[in-house]
Amino acid sequence: MSACGDGPVEPIDGPLDTTQVRGTLLLSGDSVDTYASLTWIPGTDLVVYSSSPTGGDCAIKTVAVSDGTTSVVDDDCFDVPGSKYSYHRNIVAANDGMAIYYTVRVEDDIGGREQVLRSADPAGSDVTTIRRHVVLALALSRDGNQLAYLAGPASDSLMLRELATDVETELAYGGEFPLPILFSPNDMELLYQPLGELYRILLIDGTTVPATSPVFPPHALHWDESGLSVMVHQSGGFEVHNLMTGEVRSVSDEVQDSPWMRSAQTWSTSGDRVAYAAPFCLDEFLYPGGCRLERVALFTADPRTGSHTRVVFTVGVFGKAVFSPDGKRIVYNLDGDLYISHVP
Repeated sequence: MSACGDGPVEPIDGPLDTTQVRGTLLLSGDSVDTYASLTWIPGTDLVVYSSSPTGGDCAIKTVAVSDGTTSVVDDDCFDVPGSKYSYHRNIVAANDGMAIYYTVRVEDDIGGREQVLRSADPAGSDVTTIRRHVVLALALSRDGNQLAYLAGPASDSLMLRELATDVETELAYGGEFPLPILFSPNDMELLYQPLGELYRILLIDGTTVPATSPVFPPHALHWDESGLSVMVHQSGGFEVHNLMTGEVRSVSDEVQDSPWMRSAQTWSTSGDRVAYAAPFCLDEFLYPGGCRLERVALFTADPRTGSHTRVVFTVGVFGKAVFSPDGKRIVYNLDGDLYISHVP
């Protein structure tokens, strides 16, 4: 495999292998939002997704990976195609599988639109609006007791909500763009990225400190007991940085930047695998400055060794991806349909 644009000046002649490898089709025809997050509910075979089959409509739904059956959780929402809200719709699930939390656009009291934070059970029988004027980012603590998010309306601030009491505390200025927010393994710290820098917040007193050895922009975040790791695109490839130890591992140096790279990146729950999507040239048939036949691929990588494996190669546009709780399967959005593959 070679990066597009490398290779000889003269085109290479020869037959092209047009084989495509996709996983098992799980869901088709529901126009799954390309950039909205996917969430696999722990302890179930349900994946939560957002769909926008027609302009102005949207719904939060679940699909069963066992048989592809779908169920509507919440269809009281409004989509603005191409807006930052449809591109960054957040969905998270509690570890006990009893609740999901998500952000959607709805009609406000005067006929306009606003972004709200809602909760529901996976069956959609208890949909509740928790907070109005929520913007983009969302994180759930591992014990399921706290939510962190950006909220307005006058300015975007980083807020912490105790779910048992609904008490909300402002922690820091959040910034105006979609930001990574991540709880530490012990739920005593938050990681967030205002205005292009990574910071850690100690929740016991609200102290904010810069993250060690920051690298920007991080495309995917994972924090486990061994340290805080971020996956970044650097100098034509992907690297995993451990911000606690300073260790850096390259997982690929043969990919080029593209909009797809910011979509399918995700970590497994245990942190032993990370997935990313990237374009590549098939069979090394290269023309000057471009590929004679280009594919896009979904890779999984081991951040401890830097080894990476191609799971899917095809033509299309990848959206978000999510690992199963045990890390053995991965569900991904390809051209608005959902597929599932086993992880090598």
